[in-house]
Amino acid sequence: MTPLEPAAPAELRTAIIASAERFREATSRLRGILDLVDHNIDLLLDHVATDVPVATVLEELDIARVREAITDAVSEFSTSRHRLRLSIFSLLVAEGMTSSEIAVLWGFSRQMAMKQIRKLDNLPLGFE
Repeated sequence: MTPLEPAAPAELRTAIIASAERFREATSRLRGILDLVDHNIDLLLDHVATDVPVATVLEELDIARVREAITDAVSEFSTSRHRLRLSIFSLLVAEGMTSSEIAVLWGFSRQMAMKQIRKLDNLPLGFE
């Protein structure tokens, strides 16, 4: 796809659907990890209150693995959220919205909207 050949709205809607499904999966994964973290905090509080050495508690909780899982889940969440937003922006632009209108809709500055919109590969020529 070149700037001269914007994607058809049907293709853009399909891309939004795929991106939204990936975002939902990432959200679900992050929610699961955060539930585990919440449980681990309860265990940490219980054990620390009984004078168990903190290192022992952290080893039992496999804190290194949990930390890595949190980092991965947050990264996946952030990436899929960004991709969904860009998919939506593509369709908004194809439907004729300006960067100012998109900025108002999303609640951020026109400059931020343009920064995101410039990442699109189907931007119409002369888009402002």
